[in-house]
Amino acid sequence: MKKLSLILSLILLSIGLLGCKQSIEGHKQNNTIAKIDKGIKDEFDITGTITEIDKDRNRVLLNVTKKAIEEQIWLTVGKYTKISNEKHEKFSFMDLKTEVKLKANISGDICAESLPIICSARDIVIEE
Repeated sequence: MKKLSLILSLILLSIGLLGCKQSIEGHKQNNTIAKIDKGIKDEFDITGTITEIDKDRNRVLLNVTKKAIEEQIWLTVGKYTKISNEKHEKFSFMDLKTEVKLKANISGDICAESLPIICSARDIVIEE
């Protein structure tokens, strides 16, 4: 009888500890996701000023001022590109004008090898 109650106690203790471990790991994972999301909002792949707008191809030419090897980049605005200002007000491609400063995140890791290079934008934030 003592052995049975000891075994049952150990099994219940093991189950309880295993459940706590999973809860802690889930909490750590949620914190990591929050940090990644925050990084997307706070840091951008490129920053620059629009010098030309190609309405036929939905792209803007940027004179890059930060975080790029290239001096100029064509930034393509696609169907899923989010455009906003620093106050999180939404804008469209048609709202973009030359001499506007913006920061952007590139969609994926691949840009077309041309001069200047062509990248697709995931997020664009118009600086005020």
